[in-house]
Amino acid sequence: MRILACCMAFAVVLTACSGRPPANHTNLPGDEGPCAGLPLRHEALAQNGASLAGATKGKTQVVGPSWIEHGMGAATIPFEGYVDGLEGLLLIQDRAALDAVEGWERIAENVEVDWDHQTLALALGFPPEHELRLVRDGDRLELHVSRPIACIGGEDVSTPDFFSVQVQAYVVPKVSTATVVFHDGRYRVPTFQEDGTCRRDPDAPVLGGGGRVSVLKEGDAFRMWYEGYSANTGNVFDTRSLDGLAWTPGGWDFDHLNHFGDRGPYAEVYGPMVLPRPDGYWMFFTASGFGVNPARGVRRVSSVDGLQWTDEVPVIELEPFDDTKRSALRTPFVLEHDGRFWLWYASLEGDERSAIALAVSDDGDSWTPAGDGPVLLPGAPGSFDEAGVFSPAVTFHDGRFVMWYQGAYGGHPTSPFYSALGVATSPDGIHWTRKEQPILVARGGFEGGKLTGPRPLLDEGGYRLWYTGISDRHEPSIAHARCRW
Repeated sequence: MRILACCMAFAVVLTACSGRPPANHTNLPGDEGPCAGLPLRHEALAQNGASLAGATKGKTQVVGPSWIEHGMGAATIPFEGYVDGLEGLLLIQDRAALDAVEGWERIAENVEVDWDHQTLALALGFPPEHELRLVRDGDRLELHVSRPIACIGGEDVSTPDFFSVQVQAYVVPKVSTATVVFHDGRYRVPTFQEDGTCRRDPDAPVLGGGGRVSVLKEGDAFRMWYEGYSANTGNVFDTRSLDGLAWTPGGWDFDHLNHFGDRGPYAEVYGPMVLPRPDGYWMFFTASGFGVNPARGVRRVSSVDGLQWTDEVPVIELEPFDDTKRSALRTPFVLEHDGRFWLWYASLEGDERSAIALAVSDDGDSWTPAGDGPVLLPGAPGSFDEAGVFSPAVTFHDGRFVMWYQGAYGGHPTSPFYSALGVATSPDGIHWTRKEQPILVARGGFEGGKLTGPRPLLDEGGYRLWYTGISDRHEPSIAHARCRW
């Protein structure tokens, strides 16, 4: 959306492009080639932090921001027409300038400004992994940006995904000029080797156009529920298979579009997880994965046929846990074991890294957090899951719990540059020992650089694993592997 701005009383200040498009992952990142010799991500971030501290020393730091919006909510706020590229700092000097732009109503609703003595500074289009520090130097405003840049296949990638951008609003004493200073830290994405636990079967998607899945074995056949997307609303479809590889229908079929009571078919349902019940099914999910209220909790619906879902109830929400350090809950997975329900879910923690937490219930209605905080934290610096762990799925076999999960490296947990699938084991569902190497590594093509949503089923001779690969064009596909150890 581009709007003529010649009549508006604001100043567009120094801006920069937001980075190149996602690199082609046909040749996966490694420790050799054009990226060799660069530091790892955590090392680059430490260097950037020192640069940021030195550049802002002795200047007055602006506390804030006063308001922030991110994800798809931020994407609906128009700013592309005002800056060169997608990253910049905008000074607004009066309310008329703010009211003149359609789509900025939310800013006016959430920020109070004394226009006679204050200026509204908008930092536009910066992704969450960029650390922003706003300082005043006399009459000038300086926005210092620590920008980690991944070197992938010889290409620099500084912004993972348009839907991860942010709009941050700062209210500052009157200033007339401003500038943006970038502190770039290039880092290499190391080569992560698969540990041999799993092999792809087949070496191609089994279903195109689908996001994260839930799979059940019903008699001699399989039934799958999967995410589909239309106009940025999360839909859920179901499909069936005799062998778990060839699915009917083989794509979006609106006779198989699930309906969710008052939500209808376009329900903003994300990460569906279906649990069989004596009288039908339960589905656990998170709703509204983006915007001003991103995935605030886990919800449950019921169905007799697995198509029409009703009786939506909250399962876990942030407010009842009174945990202000958590900003989102995502990708629930429920296991019925030993007379109890065990719910693992991804929790975006205060440091903006996703961890995995656990709650338990005797009846599926009342849930109690288990463990002292998250039960699985991100991996050590330099590991394939250092930036976050999420999308858990858990089985119980041979006296132990086995967790399958997505690990993220680089970027931001909600939109990593690179992700793979890992496994951890536990005697009690709380204390986990992870495999050091991933079980599956994205290798380009339909998998791009991202794998997510593992869903295992125990089968003769091992596990069958369905998962989602996300291409460099952000197109999801569902794939299948066979795993054993």
